[in-house]
Amino acid sequence: MGRKILSAVSDGIKNMDTMSPYQKPAKLSDETLQIIDVLKMVLKLSAQENKITPRLIASQDDLQNIATDGLDSTRIKEGWRYDIFGEKVEKLLDGRLHISLKNGDFQFIEQ
Repeated sequence: MGRKILSAVSDGIKNMDTMSPYQKPAKLSDETLQIIDVLKMVLKLSAQENKITPRLIASQDDLQNIATDGLDSTRIKEGWRYDIFGEKVEKLLDGRLHISLKNGDFQFIEQ
């Protein structure tokens, strides 16, 4: 019995890449990681303005999906999340929103 178990474990280790249901996430480009960093800043500022935790607005997966596939690929495109975060993201991606630092405070500037 013990040898069967060891054999099964050994086979599993040898074939782990083809048998595993877990898919390794694709490595993100430096550009995508930079976009995610900016989205995090917009998320944090939006959350502060609305006195809500950022995690309720968008997850890390949401930010990654926005950075790689655009806003339409997420739940941020509609409802209250759009009102407090998604609209800013759209404007930012269109170049109509900028982030400024004035007197130690970050603020949004719309064009």
